Amino acid sequence: MTRLICLLLLISATKVKAQDKTTLPVAMAVADYQLPVGTQSVYTIQYSIQLADRVMPDSTVFTDTIPSKSKECNYTFNEQGFLVVMQVDSFDEKGKVITSTVTRYGYGKEGRLRGVVHYEDGKMTDSVYVGYNRRDEADEQVYYDKKGRKEGRVQYFYRNGRVFNVKVRDEDDMLLSFIRYEYDAASNVREKEIKGNTLQYESAIRYSYDTLANGYVQINEYDYAGAYKIMGMLGKVLDTSGRVVEITVADSNKRVVASSTFEYNDKGLPISELTFTMYKHDYSYLYEYDDNGWWKTRRKFEEGIPISKTHRVVELYKDTASRID
Repeated sequence: MTRLICLLLLISATKVKAQDKTTLPVAMAVADYQLPVGTQSVYTIQYSIQLADRVMPDSTVFTDTIPSKSKECNYTFNEQGFLVVMQVDSFDEKGKVITSTVTRYGYGKEGRLRGVVHYEDGKMTDSVYVGYNRRDEADEQVYYDKKGRKEGRVQYFYRNGRVFNVKVRDEDDMLLSFIRYEYDAASNVREKEIKGNTLQYESAIRYSYDTLANGYVQINEYDYAGAYKIMGMLGKVLDTSGRVVEITVADSNKRVVASSTFEYNDKGLPISELTFTMYKHDYSYLYEYDDNGWWKTRRKFEEGIPISKTHRVVELYKDTASRID
């Protein structure tokens, strides 16, 4: 789904820096990765695939499949099913590590996410502390650099269980920006208004929601600079299971600059992805499953030509069967 993420970034990259840290960290669980209950760890290794023609002495041409390791991922979960460590290593064509990143998630006794620490190439780069109010709502994020020095703070204010104001502050607790949310009757975000440190209006994001005839939901996100000038639009269509089946990106002239459609199999795994930007990209996926029905091998194709292969190993806690029963 890398292409999907890139399309989202076409819009989000235009936001001011102060907003980058306003999203609360999410406590990811095994269900978010479509993993079975009781998963202890998941290991994946991805190979990039290149095709090369080889001419035999009799002039017969064979096409060789040449794999090269491109990425390794390790995910570790606690017994409550929450992600505690995520390690991602990327490799060059010769198999040498380019980058190695580790993210560690810390939880309090009550199981709430309390902190996130990031490492790169074995060295800590930054960390985040998450605070909660008396109603167990996350009401604060505090950011620290690699030496533990405070870099900033984000405060969240709630009304009827929903965030309606956000204040972004610097390391000296001075206000950098103020964000206001409005909701519709169904509790969907209708508008996100961003103001500067003197509460001057800067920009806004407005949302529209429509239920289609097939039960799918169309969500459009309009990025405004000033009260009326649209800078861009991100449209998403979700199926009845909440999966993204279509993405459309438009520019300030309402011209579509990128679009993608996605299809899934009966296990909820993506099987095809068709993307149009300046060029057409047609991707498809094939899976192999183990005896439990979990995928163990995924092959990715572009225009029917193999471009990558991923192997996955899922390890369960020893007492999983007894806990499930």
